[in-house]
Amino acid sequence: MHKESEAVLYSKMSSSSEEALTQREIAADLRERRADERDTRADRREVLLDARESQIDSHLAVQSARNAESQEILSAADDRDDVADARDTAADKRDNAADLEAFLAEGPYKSDYGPRRSAAMDRIHSKEDRGSSATDRTELAAHHGAPDEDKEPGDPQ
Repeated sequence: MHKESEAVLYSKMSSSSEEALTQREIAADLRERRADERDTRADRREVLLDARESQIDSHLAVQSARNAESQEILSAADDRDDVADARDTAADKRDNAADLEAFLAEGPYKSDYGPRRSAAMDRIHSKEDRGSSATDRTELAAHHGAPDEDKEPGDPQ
């Protein structure tokens, strides 16, 4: 009977060893599945992060192009203002020269409508240029917002 008990006990132990082994295998398999799920979630997060970075890069490229276009418009407006200032200065000099000539002239009255008309037309053109520059700046500010020279692309507004 002792040998039978031993056999029963051994079979029970063997059965419990097999169960323990099976439980260990199940636990190891479960740990492996959880690790795979974590890896899968990490991969998904990485893909989403890459997509966001790509979207941000695209947005920054568009914003950079818009800022470059705005700077180009502002530069052209500044150039027109500079030309208008030079034209005003030349018109003032011609007008003053005509005044001085009329003041210093001896003899009969001399008509100096030509230089004065030319100076007046230069002033009118200068005024138109300044108006165009101001309109460009106003439209630029209304559509794109005033560009900040201090801000780098990607800085929050």
